[in-house]
Amino acid sequence: WLAPPGVSLGLYVAHYTFPEPGQWQLTVAGSDDGTGASILVGTDSRVPEPGDPAPPSQSLTAADAEALSAISTDPEPDPAFYELSVADAVNSGQPSLIVFATPAFCVSAVCGPTIEVAKDVAADRPDLQVVHVEPFDIEQAQAGTTVPVDAMADWNLPTEPWVFLVDGDGTVAASFEGLVAADEIDAALLSR
Repeated sequence: WLAPPGVSLGLYVAHYTFPEPGQWQLTVAGSDDGTGASILVGTDSRVPEPGDPAPPSQSLTAADAEALSAISTDPEPDPAFYELSVADAVNSGQPSLIVFATPAFCVSAVCGPTIEVAKDVAADRPDLQVVHVEPFDIEQAQAGTTVPVDAMADWNLPTEPWVFLVDGDGTVAASFEGLVAADEIDAALLSR
């Protein structure tokens, strides 16, 4: 999509607390075409939130596959993202970034960029472990059926992508649904 002259494309983040559960309609102020989105707000999230223990899920690692393409749809996977399982990272005593994203089968088209953001953050933070989890069984997804992997159920994730910052004690320090910017992750890292 090409932006009209004078309009900047980008990702904009807003934090808002809805007063009650239900279906909410958001509209972009100043838009001539009523640009907006519909959001379903629930009473309680089952997705791990900051302060919750991170589920020590079993996830595939490079040791489980002959090639990274068997466990990742990232066209240029960072091998370091597949050294540990989620359980290994959560129990390691080190800060970890857990990324649930699938560049090849992403419904929102922001999974690839989310992984690129994780790569950028990891490049500046050698002390941060990163684990990339494909949300769907790749073989079945290639056959046309998206079957979530067990880790998606462990973390109660209804969508992808999701990014979680986990402290060294195995506690979720921050969570991000959808595309996240590197500066948002950096801010979460600095606030721990």
